[in-house]
Amino acid sequence: MESKIVAKRKTVGLIDWDEVVKHAVECGVSDKNEVNQAVQFLHELGAVQHFQSEFLKSKVVINPQWIVDVMACVVSVKHSPIKDGKLLHSDMPTIWKQYPADLHPWLLRLTEEYDLTFPLKDEPANMVPCLLPDKEPEYEWHDVSNQAGVRETKMRYKFDYLPAGLFNRSQVRLYQFSDKSVIWKNGSLLRKNGHLALLKQYRGEHVEVKVQGPRPENILFMIHEVIEGLIAESFHGVDYDFLVPCLDCMKSSTTEPCMFPASKIHRATELKAPFLQCDKFFHTLSITELHAIMPPDSSTDFDIHLERTVRDLQDLHQDLSYDACFVFCAADVPKYGEEMKKVSPKRLRDDLIKDGLKVWFSEDLSNVHIENVAVAMKDSEFVVICISNDYIKDEHCSNIFYYAKQTLHKKIILVVLGEGLQWQQTNLGILVSSDVFVNMQNITRYDNKIKELISAVRTRSDGANKPKVFPKCFISYCWGNSKDAVDKGTRKQEGALGWGDPRGIKTFLEKEGIPCWMDVEQVGKRGLFEDIAEGLRHAKVLVACVSDEYARSKSCQMEFRFAVSTLKIPLVLVVVGTGYQWELSEIGMLSLGSPKISFQYENPTAYDRLLKAVRVLHPKEEEIKAEILQREQQTAEAKANAFHELLELAQRKFLRQVSQYADSMEKKQYPRLFVIDLLKKDEIHKVLEVPENKTSKS
Repeated sequence: MESKIVAKRKTVGLIDWDEVVKHAVECGVSDKNEVNQAVQFLHELGAVQHFQSEFLKSKVVINPQWIVDVMACVVSVKHSPIKDGKLLHSDMPTIWKQYPADLHPWLLRLTEEYDLTFPLKDEPANMVPCLLPDKEPEYEWHDVSNQAGVRETKMRYKFDYLPAGLFNRSQVRLYQFSDKSVIWKNGSLLRKNGHLALLKQYRGEHVEVKVQGPRPENILFMIHEVIEGLIAESFHGVDYDFLVPCLDCMKSSTTEPCMFPASKIHRATELKAPFLQCDKFFHTLSITELHAIMPPDSSTDFDIHLERTVRDLQDLHQDLSYDACFVFCAADVPKYGEEMKKVSPKRLRDDLIKDGLKVWFSEDLSNVHIENVAVAMKDSEFVVICISNDYIKDEHCSNIFYYAKQTLHKKIILVVLGEGLQWQQTNLGILVSSDVFVNMQNITRYDNKIKELISAVRTRSDGANKPKVFPKCFISYCWGNSKDAVDKGTRKQEGALGWGDPRGIKTFLEKEGIPCWMDVEQVGKRGLFEDIAEGLRHAKVLVACVSDEYARSKSCQMEFRFAVSTLKIPLVLVVVGTGYQWELSEIGMLSLGSPKISFQYENPTAYDRLLKAVRVLHPKEEEIKAEILQREQQTAEAKANAFHELLELAQRKFLRQVSQYADSMEKKQYPRLFVIDLLKKDEIHKVLEVPENKTSKS
């Protein structure tokens, strides 16, 4: 069979699959499966090239040089119609003019199979990374230090020799995430689930990957597997080391963190060294911490990764739970012009969110699969159902109701919308005949009824999912300037105590209706600097109680610099203590032009002036509620993306472990199937029990 096929190389380089089958039959191979196995065997030997994808499997390449010639037509720089790396489909007749026109789509797909090109989503063209411009385009890469819930991490690869084509093929493998406006010969910008990644080759033998987002580790690991997989497939013998960043450097928002080579971490593990020290800022990190941010390579590594990932998934799942699942029928949404006559379910939903409840909702349930609604209901304390005659008529909505009531046995709060109460006479109405409902059919009574609904909701909610509200006024001070702190044990410093006490200033502002952030009440949840940074990110005005002691404190300097220089928070200066040297320091320079009130010596007007200055900068209550609503919606989306990425990371690591186990098996049986089932302890005995009158077969 091989001889018959190879003999055709003199005239053609490509033949149809049907012709291969014909030659196989002539050689006594007629079974379809046997033909497939024979061709696959010849493919592995290199005699032919056959691809298993649905589009390409109709033909077989019988001359390897033919593939080289096809690819050369694309990468040729002489009189090529490909400009800036973009292969327009309309140019295929020019590029492959010596090949039949009906073969051109097949040739294009062949270039994709060999990672030479990738298709663009919104135009009839393919991108050819190796022909892209050398010049790096302009793009935005934001500082994540002032973005709540967003982290940045990176990985750097150092090759002894970086083969031509490896980097560009990596770009092709990642094309589905590429931003086509930011891609060049030596780099790509990638976007995935609210994450941003930059893949860049520099100095010839180095590749760097940077990722920003709620859970950047999965994107980093995905890119690592692409590079690792390409080397295993096509670049055997290529040696490289990858470097991971110092975690403490990344937390401090350093642009150039210390990078630990993986080889150094593995060597430290072999020597049982418990720690490694950062070369730049002398941070000390445990080996376990460093292994947790590296791709797992052994069973021990996998155990560490799996334990950490499951813990993170549990924490994120808790964050993603809701107080209420809000369900309504699209037919009950008032049409244009009816907004003043009928109560809109969307208005109800918004008022519940404004009251501080965490609510799941969908604009149109008819487009949401019932399984997604079921998950939301499971993760909610109770379900708010806007029931009406139209709701009952909608089969999808009725199924959701029955599932919540009869399957999940959830606590249900009914809100009556629309006109009439005919729904009470239906089977669904009978199920809730004893339940109390809030009647929202009369829009003129809305204000009273919304209070009734909120009261009903509050009695059923434990408030576990109520979003955290951050004070908008942040008070920054040195403990040495507070008499209250000194009385409670802080070391007293000469000249540090003046007339005003920063903690007393907080008490005064809160009595006037301005909630304040102060360290003694807010820190200790995640870590001192993390809590301070989180409080500053949500602040709208900074009251800095400056003094000589404040200017000498490194912690106060860092806090002030982060608030004023990085976050640009409006500033009100409160001068405390008794000295004036702070005016000559960095604090004094950065605060030039800001309102300043002296609390050093008794000043009858000081408190009133401070209150007036803070109120000018402090947002109104309505603005705060609107911001909370917007932040909750954005946070919910970010957490959902983070959960998805973390779950994908867990799956990716698990499959990596399974494949490593498969490769280590002595018996190379094929196919191999791994089946893993997780059961509760009390279920195991039920599964293993065999009735006395039955025979167990295996």
